[in-house]
Amino acid sequence: MCGMGGIMSTNMIDTEIEYARRLGILNMFRGEDSTGMFDVVPKEKAGEQINYWKTTDHPVDFIKNTFNPLRKTRWAKHTPRLIGIHCRAATQGKLTDQNAHPFAFKTLIGMHN
Repeated sequence: MCGMGGIMSTNMIDTEIEYARRLGILNMFRGEDSTGMFDVVPKEKAGEQINYWKTTDHPVDFIKNTFNPLRKTRWAKHTPRLIGIHCRAATQGKLTDQNAHPFAFKTLIGMHN
């Protein structure tokens, strides 16, 4: 069982970033085995940069330890264009950071339900 926390796009304003945070917390009711997210932010020069974070942390701990600090550091410098958050109830595989969503492969990044 997997659950999508939220995907939002545009040049996100503080209110939308707060909605993403809340969705990440609310989504824990669909799964607490791992939590992850990705963002898309403008680069210093040209193009956009995608980063992702994933862990077996509980969604509330992930928000506290990963999401909230990003608001003060990464997103204070560059407003994200997109944030994707995912919490998971594992049905197969071991509970490892590697098995958490999102999955990244070359130029693709994704989460699934």
